Amino acid sequence: MTGYSAQLRVIPNANQSYSYLEVSTGGVTGGGATGEFLAGVAGKSGVGGSGGIYMNQNETGSGSMTGGILISVDATTMSHIPQGRWLYELDLINNDTIKELMMGAFTVTARV
Repeated sequence: MTGYSAQLRVIPNANQSYSYLEVSTGGVTGGGATGEFLAGVAGKSGVGGSGGIYMNQNETGSGSMTGGILISVDATTMSHIPQGRWLYELDLINNDTIKELMMGAFTVTARV
């Protein structure tokens, strides 16, 4: 994992260009009160949150673990993601090379 960064993106479906959530080694961006954003489009910019992706970390973030990927997103950012079943993709990035690590369903349910 040396030299790699990572990015997680949550989108409504494969045909949409906007996102609900983007998490990277550089931080967190969410859709704010509207729930969605489109990078680079005026009036559709995302809202920064706290957290990020931490490489070579264990599940608590308190120690190192070779190959471990810890993803952390604050509660406020998560609360703005609309309820439903969305898609996510987790990519590893090394310079100009992007490797798709995982993809699948990202389900958001109402609070209990």
